[in-house]
Amino acid sequence: MRTVLSLDVHRERLDSAIFRNTCCPAFLLEVVGPQARLSAIAWLDRVTIFPLTPLLNLLPAHPATDSLLMPVARMLAALRTGVHELAAAHEKAHSAAVASAKPKAGTKRKAATKPEAAAKRAAVAPAVKPTTAEVVAVAASRAAAAAAAAAAAAAPAPVQAALADLQQPSRASAVLQQLPWPIATRSRYMVSSVLPLAPRDPAYTYFVRLASSSGEGSGGTDSVGGAGGGGGVEAVVVKLCRKYGLEAHRAWAEAGLAPKILRDERLPGGWLLLEMEWLRWPEWRQLPDLLRQAPREQGEEALSAVRQALSEAHSKTCMVHGDMRPPNCMVRRCDGSGGGGGAHGSRSSGLSWEVRFVDFEWAGREGKATYPAFLSPDIPWPEGVGYGKPLLRAHDLELLAATATSSAGAATTAGHQRRPTR
Repeated sequence: MRTVLSLDVHRERLDSAIFRNTCCPAFLLEVVGPQARLSAIAWLDRVTIFPLTPLLNLLPAHPATDSLLMPVARMLAALRTGVHELAAAHEKAHSAAVASAKPKAGTKRKAATKPEAAAKRAAVAPAVKPTTAEVVAVAASRAAAAAAAAAAAAAPAPVQAALADLQQPSRASAVLQQLPWPIATRSRYMVSSVLPLAPRDPAYTYFVRLASSSGEGSGGTDSVGGAGGGGGVEAVVVKLCRKYGLEAHRAWAEAGLAPKILRDERLPGGWLLLEMEWLRWPEWRQLPDLLRQAPREQGEEALSAVRQALSEAHSKTCMVHGDMRPPNCMVRRCDGSGGGGGAHGSRSSGLSWEVRFVDFEWAGREGKATYPAFLSPDIPWPEGVGYGKPLLRAHDLELLAATATSSAGAATTAGHQRRPTR
């Protein structure tokens, strides 16, 4: 029975207009372990497959990850374009087949009296089915809905609840297992105080309290005295990343426009551990929080101070940030009597605002540092921003201007996203 059914289906396909009028072109996407390959497949005198790409690596391989993943991105972009073109060609062939099956005006309809002819016409003009483009659109819509649901489920709990959970032994043990080993195994850090401040990709960022008697030497460079538990430093921000604009961060910190780098250490596997000054909340606030919660006049004053501070950082250091969005701008209100580094007076009062910029993953010297491979399509990047293109001062200014107006309702993604209150 199965053999008869298979032959019947095969015969129906051979009699179809698509099979008679085209070579049934399609794409074959192979995923072989950690590699992928795209091939073209068609029915010539037999089924024929022609590879369009070699096997492409899908695993991160620092420091060559960008160069390895860009061919994958190009392949997927070409596949998307090709699927749309195939869908259009399929619709065109189908429409032509239906049109050719219709009897011409003035001709005798002899075949209409024969049941087999009617069946043949029905096979040529089957019931309308979803096109390839429609199937792709439905699949993309479902994937987007699933991703949105997963993101909502992964939203961080209130900070107070997170800190309360850390006091429970079972919870503390689970958190310890999830921490990176440079934090979990170092006696200089109080593991019970660790709180994630940012998503794990592209960089791990944590709030950490230092052990009071920490004197551990682990090969790092202490840029500021007291980072190992002395000098009054009680809490730090620890960032783990593969790439960081350390030179730019230090230059902006010397100008009083970024948190101080207290310690840096190269780790096995190409990772970098940074300890930096903790900007205590609620004294320091992210610019989007201020714009959303403070009176409009204060928000405008703070934004003006950020613009002044950014211009000052550019002129003093010749370094560019690269991701100058409001979440990466920290502000603190002061009385304007002297302020300290990074203080800029307001336009209409005796108050001033101190400004610190954070998250220097892409930062570097203007014209020499370049943008990474992956740039979010949801961000209004200025003209000239793209993979491998140089960072420019104008990009920082334009990106800040483009995102400041919408930052009040935007989700924050900077390194100081979650704030411990103790």
